[in-house]
Amino acid sequence: MQPSSIWTWLLLSGACTEPAPELAFAPAGPEAAPDPSTWGPFPVGVATLWLTDPDRIEDDGEPRTIPVEVWYPAASAEGELRSYSLAELVPPERLEQDGITAEELGQVESLSHSDAEPDTWHGPYPLLIFSHGNGGLRIQSNFFTEVLASHGYVVAAPDHVGNTLYDFLVPGANQDTSMYRAMYDRPYDVDLVVERLLGAETPAPVSDRLGVAGHSFGTWTAIRAMGLDPRFEIAVVHAPVDPVYALLGTGIEPAWLEGAVVLQAGDDDQLLDYEDNAVVAFESLGDEAILATYHGAGHFTFSDLCVLDLGPVEDMVHDSVGDVLEDGCGPQNMPPEVAFPAIRQHGIGALNAVLRDSPGSESWLVGDGEWVEVEGGL
Repeated sequence: MQPSSIWTWLLLSGACTEPAPELAFAPAGPEAAPDPSTWGPFPVGVATLWLTDPDRIEDDGEPRTIPVEVWYPAASAEGELRSYSLAELVPPERLEQDGITAEELGQVESLSHSDAEPDTWHGPYPLLIFSHGNGGLRIQSNFFTEVLASHGYVVAAPDHVGNTLYDFLVPGANQDTSMYRAMYDRPYDVDLVVERLLGAETPAPVSDRLGVAGHSFGTWTAIRAMGLDPRFEIAVVHAPVDPVYALLGTGIEPAWLEGAVVLQAGDDDQLLDYEDNAVVAFESLGDEAILATYHGAGHFTFSDLCVLDLGPVEDMVHDSVGDVLEDGCGPQNMPPEVAFPAIRQHGIGALNAVLRDSPGSESWLVGDGEWVEVEGGL
């Protein structure tokens, strides 16, 4: 049975007639505004879907197919926790070239349960699409995506095939070509995920409330997706680019975007200068814009890369793209134990305010007087 068939069966079976699971506390809503910085009231399930776009044919003559990681509210915290083999993220020829085994690379662990039974009692849930950075991965920001699902969202993160870490580690890979090709593919990837998950291929029931988020090049993707599809009510972007670049060719100015935009930026970002991107972006957007500035945060502070024990992968990344992990993961940067809760507080807090109709959640959109400064409002 295919994954989508499994979920359809679950949704249509008699499971929905059982009593609703009791939640530890109320999810965000008109009368509730739980702390968005930490785990929400739902256990989380995770599934990997493979979506094929028959309208886009790759160089090998086959339709474009992308893997999509989907986190969703689960009925219980039962079942095996998902782990990811790092060897699957590295081209076999690169492993052979570097003399590294799958065992040496190890695993990436998560707090989500593989293919868990979805919670169908408290839905339908807003759908959020997360877009990874240039040479990134769909599982690069689990600190945000799976915690967001625990607050009552279906979160879908596609690998933008051709522009992932895997593609960058292929011997002789041309990163410039990858990026230019990705500018074409990424908006269509987002559209593919939205249309399929609003249809039958969804682990848990989704509503028509849509949000989009991303990191770095993923912010380009998120802003462009919002400009092209007015169904997106909010974009939450980590280490953002100037939205003018994201909207080139669309005929849309940043101030014309209909949804809210939450910019989350580090003032020590070396790859995307804070003043030239985040500040310019905030000044160019409309009234529903927030700029949350994280003092001492760098580019990769907004990802799991600073806390994962990547081991030999770090050497491979260094050989392919240089010392990128030093941008946000150094001792001079905002530490993850401070950064992650703060990023979730403002990002998930804003999503709860907009997509879960929780006006009380706007009270979380404030600075702390030390690490974070927040300007603007929804």
